[in-house]
Amino acid sequence: MPYVDTEKARLYYELHGDQGPVVTFAHGGGGNTLEWFQQVPAFLPRYRVLLFDQRGWGRSACAVDDMQFPYFPTDALAVMDAAGVARTAIVSQAIGGWTALATAIAAPDRVAGIVMSASGGGVLSEGILRAFRDGPGQVVGERSKIQQVMTAPDFPEREPALYYLMREIGKLNQDVGAFMARSLDPKNGVTPERLAGYRVPTLVIGGSESRIIPPDVLRDAAGHIPGASFQELPGAGHAPPFEKPTAFNAMVMAFLAAHFPPDD
Repeated sequence: MPYVDTEKARLYYELHGDQGPVVTFAHGGGGNTLEWFQQVPAFLPRYRVLLFDQRGWGRSACAVDDMQFPYFPTDALAVMDAAGVARTAIVSQAIGGWTALATAIAAPDRVAGIVMSASGGGVLSEGILRAFRDGPGQVVGERSKIQQVMTAPDFPEREPALYYLMREIGKLNQDVGAFMARSLDPKNGVTPERLAGYRVPTLVIGGSESRIIPPDVLRDAAGHIPGASFQELPGAGHAPPFEKPTAFNAMVMAFLAAHFPPDD
């Protein structure tokens, strides 16, 4: 299995496909490479797919104290280098959005575009901070509790097998609660200064039924990112790729067709 050593971490990655430009997927706080099982088969006819476990998740060994946000973009770039990928588009979920946006800021010539699902990428707007402080997202550091509000309210009954799988995938990770709680510290957020001159095409997708970051709050956060667009995905909660894969994949494919077409 392929790994790459980075500062204070050893990262697991996978490159799927034989031809086409590479789309990189950055998972959320409750997942790992396995969470993209409904995306990889859909994208492979047109793209190669690069997956990796972010530091501290899945098969990427890292002490929780070494799970620090400044490493996120350097980790992503190290995985790209190890896989021989010069340029990519990044599709992300939740905390993976922090990786996507930070990498686009750090290396815009290597990132054709980013999609951030259920994430402002570290833009800690007043609305996002309030949502996590006062709403269901306040249990972000407690895995068993945050999983209960990750999806649309009717998802566990409507899709019991997928809901079970979501929880089981999360159990393959170490306890990252301490790190997740740090994500709400404003000093870790993406400031307007860091976004000055930002030019990477960006799409933010929010679930209409999200109980963690309501769509209006996420739309406002997206407005802080120069040139970013926002799309609401009906019927999804905080995990659009998992809950509504067909609609999510279609949104992402349309974005990639405009900014990173398969014949590039």
